Amino acid sequence: MTLDDALSIESAAREAPEDVFVVDAQGHAHTFAAIAARVRQRARPASPRVVLGVPSLETIVSMLEALEHHVPLVPLHPRWTELERERAVAQAMASPRLDGSHLAVLFTSGTSGTPKGALLSRRAFVDAAHASAERLGWRGGDRWLLAMPLAHVGGLSVLVRTLIARKTLVLGPEGSFDPAAHVELVSRERVTLVSLVPTQLAALVRLERRCPPSIRAVLLGGAACPPRVLEGAVGLGYPIHTTYGLTEMCAQVATSRAPVRSIDEGVGEPLAGVELTIVEGRIVVRSRSRMDGWLDPSLPSPFDAEGFYDTGDLGEIDAHGRLHVHVRRDDLIVTGGENVYPAEVEQALVALEGIEAACVVGVSDPMWGQRVAAAVVSSMPVDETSLRERLRAVLSGFKIPRVIVSLEALPTNAVGKIDRVAVRALCER
Repeated sequence: MTLDDALSIESAAREAPEDVFVVDAQGHAHTFAAIAARVRQRARPASPRVVLGVPSLETIVSMLEALEHHVPLVPLHPRWTELERERAVAQAMASPRLDGSHLAVLFTSGTSGTPKGALLSRRAFVDAAHASAERLGWRGGDRWLLAMPLAHVGGLSVLVRTLIARKTLVLGPEGSFDPAAHVELVSRERVTLVSLVPTQLAALVRLERRCPPSIRAVLLGGAACPPRVLEGAVGLGYPIHTTYGLTEMCAQVATSRAPVRSIDEGVGEPLAGVELTIVEGRIVVRSRSRMDGWLDPSLPSPFDAEGFYDTGDLGEIDAHGRLHVHVRRDDLIVTGGENVYPAEVEQALVALEGIEAACVVGVSDPMWGQRVAAAVVSSMPVDETSLRERLRAVLSGFKIPRVIVSLEALPTNAVGKIDRVAVRALCER
């Protein structure tokens, strides 16, 4: 199969005309032939094609039309402000780097500063899809649920993977994640593959319902998962494949080969075509599916002379070749010269009775550089003094949160991850 055939809805319609490609939010099934017919009815898109990345049939058709005509996509996050959308569109329209070889420009979530546009080629998406398929495999009757925005590399990758494999894409409901509705949808539509972030998995664990029997793999990534959440999901029968990916490498770079049972097993081994190494504690990666560079031509190349990309994330590779991610870029807290890993403090917090969720960040401090701060969700009133005393049994003094904010729910961003920028703002106040 050529590169163009792999990404063509017309080719897919010739190969599998009566196979179901998309199940929409109303439960209606649309075959490859039917979707191709809808694409044909539309006028050739302008370049580039700007789309709002909601998981809808209309968005899917618009994206497939652009793919058919080699028009690059500019997906916009549904939860972006109008100003954020205008800035992204202006950058894309003005950039001399964006052309027909690119499938999309995706903007990194940006834990600090202004998000940057990553130029991802058609070849990169196809290579990434093949590497994912080599790790997870495809089976007859596979159906992948789209439960995240198409403006996120994880969401767009699900569309591309199912198109290339001529498999079924099931659209999840728009809006915030509803665990009960999710389980009902998965069961009704016989979904076999699901991509989730830890906050979504935590909501499913709180629901205390067994994993629907159709599911054969849950890809879990995007952020650190609390051990209690992972263990709870495993206990409910969820086959969890931990994964680590990034926009700059077109999603997955490491994924567990078999379902994991604990956080101690890491996020898995590198995918085919991916080279991972650790340099001074940081995760450095080279891959066939890497981005072409940044949308803004004034930004320096993010790759070294040998094509490696320094993620800035801290981690290690164990004796079994599995990657362990200790802390994501910009999340490390440095207080009085001591390094504090937020995930370690978060795990200690949620292990305490009554604490249902926690997010730990660093807030500025004129003396110490940063102070450790925590936002917690608790089923009982929070006594800060008691909370700190209980933490002292498991954490060094410099790791104990000096600022504690009690919330009804942790804020999340457009893809369902905990919004650390919003948490930091709350703690700063």
